[in-house]
Amino acid sequence: MMNKSEISKLLKNLGVGSIKASSDNGEKTIAKGQKGIAGGSVGPMTATTAYLDKNSRVENKVHNELILNDFNPTSKNTYEIAISPSQKRILRFYWSLFPAHTGNHYDSAYKNYYYIVCTEDKKI
Repeated sequence: MMNKSEISKLLKNLGVGSIKASSDNGEKTIAKGQKGIAGGSVGPMTATTAYLDKNSRVENKVHNELILNDFNPTSKNTYEIAISPSQKRILRFYWSLFPAHTGNHYDSAYKNYYYIVCTEDKKI
């Protein structure tokens, strides 16, 4: 059993943080309410699958660390752990693309993958 602050610390150590992206006007923004781990990047010159390899490494790192910390995988990219005798926390991960923030007018051509985490508490 882990408490909520221990789970937050574990996610932070895995690299979960704010998502920095580029808005339509080229300004750096942070996707509100979403936290994730940076994955691979793609752009107009992407000719390899290196971004997929990076995404796989992120998924494997998350999976292995959660299993080591007694999380129960319930389905692909979904894990749960008891946080009290009557409550459990569910973590759901999914990939999403966000516009890269490169600081110049080329932002719209480049995208970064983020492994987004959603948390939910449920009664047992």
